[in-house]
Amino acid sequence: MSYELTLTKIIFSFLALINILITVYLTFFFNKKLKKFTSRFSFYNELQLKSLSVLYSLMAEFKEKSQLLEKMEKQENSPDTYKKRALAWVNIYIECKQEFSRQKYIYPKKIRKMYGSILIDFNSLSNIIDIKGKLESLFYINNLGEKELGGDFAELEKLSDEIKKYNTDSLYKKTINTINQLLEQIEAEFDKIS
Repeated sequence: MSYELTLTKIIFSFLALINILITVYLTFFFNKKLKKFTSRFSFYNELQLKSLSVLYSLMAEFKEKSQLLEKMEKQENSPDTYKKRALAWVNIYIECKQEFSRQKYIYPKKIRKMYGSILIDFNSLSNIIDIKGKLESLFYINNLGEKELGGDFAELEKLSDEIKKYNTDSLYKKTINTINQLLEQIEAEFDKIS
């Protein structure tokens, strides 16, 4: 009987030892995998946050330039002033498009979808600004400080007809609204991690 008891103790001890060895091995193996995953995940998150931060800054500046041009639509400005502001808008527009296309892979899906849909409005607004710039280039400021037509009247009519195809006021408002929504979505992404 004592022989059976000793053999049972040895078998249980052996099984306990094997269980401990397996547990230690699995713990070591999964900790190693978890550390690799965590470091990759952290690196990805860091890239994403940097990209979102840059996009946020560009979109905030884009909103500011769009609001400025919207105000200029309602005021009488010199052709040179409009050209300068339009050029600044076009530059930030191009920067936003380039940044988004370079970093698109890293942005959250919701932001990619949102940006893709508002890009249509941005392109329409870009067309309006281009036409308006061509219109403004037909004018000059005379010696009395008054705006005068210095170009071809037929070209003026053609460009005026082109710009009438767009609902300029609502497009500016819609663009600014969608920029606000995109900015809020980026803020929500940052809120998730805080």
